[in-house]
Amino acid sequence: MAKKEKKFWPIEGVTRNEVLKSQSDVRFNFLRTRKSRRMMIAALSALTILVALSSALPAKAASYLGTLGGLFLLIGYLLLRTSVRHIADSPDELLDERQIALRDRSYLHSYRIISSIFVIALVALFIRIDLSESTFDISNWWGTGTWFSLIMLMAGLPSMVVAWLDKGEDEI
Repeated sequence: MAKKEKKFWPIEGVTRNEVLKSQSDVRFNFLRTRKSRRMMIAALSALTILVALSSALPAKAASYLGTLGGLFLLIGYLLLRTSVRHIADSPDELLDERQIALRDRSYLHSYRIISSIFVIALVALFIRIDLSESTFDISNWWGTGTWFSLIMLMAGLPSMVVAWLDKGEDEI
């Protein structure tokens, strides 16, 4: 009976050879340069803030901005994941020590950042500043766009930190 090859990325059933092929894939090298990664991070950060604040706009504008911004946010997230997947998703045994340390450090930093953001968001929710004298109501800030932005930030922040800290393909 033939020995079964060990599966990596078990949800997808990917084997060692497929992981190595993915790591050496040059089709997306333009996404793996430091400059392009940092531009993607800047764009994703701006889009995240824009989508989060879209709830404060009038309903029709918030709907358009939230939908289009959310779509671009999702596309940007997928491009960023493509640029860092060879480090972020590969098992330790297929990475060198520098890549393992980078990935571990990146996840530590990203979870500290996202924890801080959630603490600030929860404090803002609990304080519930009453601004009834003005036309602005704090409850408008916690709409669908805000929650979508927070979810995308939770999903994308580890990849953003890996992309920011990693030397690009152009510098190795």
